[in-house]
Parts: sequence; structure tokens; C-alpha cells
Amino acid sequence: TDVANTFTPGSVPPVILETEPSASNNWTKSDVKVKNNGNVAAYIRVAVAATWRDKDGNIAPFSVEVGDYTVTLATPANGWVKHGDYYYYTQPVAAQATTPVLFETVEYNADAHPGYELHFQIAASTIQADGEDAKGNKPIELAWDVDIENGAVKPATIEE
Repeated sequence: TDVANTFTPGSVPPVILETEPSASNNWTKSDVKVKNNGNVAAYIRVAVAATWRDKDGNIAPFSVEVGDYTVTLATPANGWVKHGDYYYYTQPVAAQATTPVLFETVEYNADAHPGYELHFQIAASTIQADGEDAKGNKPIELAWDVDIENGAVKPATIEE
């Protein structure tokens, strides 16, 4: 008799959860965290980019400067660390679970460039936590510049 071999691939799409800025909350984005909206545990990292835009959404011909916005990071005990250009949540996040808050608040100075609004964009990426290649390398170690030590994300060690 034939036996059906059912395979369900891992899926780890991230969803960014946050309170959007508005005039009523003094142009402050807050409580930024990431949900693993997938079906298996995943490691999560976040990148940020800020741009000034006019009312039509066009990017301003000037760059974002120090003082244009203020970011309040959550306490280090929340499990987030910064390596290079990314913030990494140091532990795998279970399917359908959410990280603790990364940014408590992101507030921009609405008076810095009248007629423009600051867009502070957050991009999350995920990678399946389980599995390894034939040499014992985990997918996260192959794809991102980090090592896994006792299940936690650490800066990559450069071997000479």
C-alpha cells in the first residue's frame, strides 16, 4: 500500500505591532514590537529608516538629522540587542507569539521642517529557528551575521 507523506513547510512572516503617530499623541509612535505570525519558532531582527516626506508622500530633498526625532529604547532586559544595522531579539519567538517592546517611543519634532512629516519605518525579518545544514550550521548563522550560543543570538565570531 502507498502511504501519504505530508509535509508542511515552516512559515515565519513577521507582523509589526505599534501605536501609530498622530497629532493627538504628539506625533509619537510607541510600543513597537514584532509578532511571529507563522507556524514555527523564529528569530526576529528589525531595521529602521527615517525620511521626511511632503503631504503627497514625496521624500524630501534633505536628510534626517540628529534632533529631528527621539527614540526611547526599551530596557535591555527586554531581550533586544543591536548588532550592526539591526536590532535582534535574542531568543526564538514561538509561532503566533510576540516579542517584548523594542522601542517604547519614537517621537519626531513636527516643527523641524514645516510642511513635512517624518516617516520612521520599521522593517522586520524572520528566519526559522530550528534546523541546520550537514555541517551543523543553523539557518540564522548562514543568513545573518550572528552566532547562536545556547539558543541565544550573539555577535558573530570572526575566525582567522
